[in-house]
Amino acid sequence: MLSGNISHPQNSHSSSRFKVSKENAGRGLSFKFINPIEKKMKKQIYSVDEEIVLKWAPYAGASQYSIQLFEKSEPHAFIGNTTSFDWKNRPKVTSNSFSLKAHGVNLKVNHFYVFEVYAQNEESIIISKTPQKYSGYDFEVTE
Repeated sequence: MLSGNISHPQNSHSSSRFKVSKENAGRGLSFKFINPIEKKMKKQIYSVDEEIVLKWAPYAGASQYSIQLFEKSEPHAFIGNTTSFDWKNRPKVTSNSFSLKAHGVNLKVNHFYVFEVYAQNEESIIISKTPQKYSGYDFEVTE
């Protein structure tokens, strides 16, 4: 990948079988790379009673953003399947911030969280996202 860029969300990746043939013309892979959405969180540790607002830089061409929040009990554990929102019902906002309390998200003390943001254009097609973070965390919740 190019430094600082991510794979375009519309790249098609396939692990299916292919056939090499002298009779048929081949086709190479074509990849697009884009700038990711930049997270703008100021803190890494929050009290469970604090208002936590997820923030990111606006992305050119985005008309809305969808959010996902992953919960982890260990700071450097691999990101798992414990999400705050059903994938098909992820909240969408038109601004570049998202208040967890305003959307009824209950956070657990001594847990760690990673958030992802997906930028969508007017046709609801994903045009960029935050870089995927498989380990580590964005913020921790304490008492």
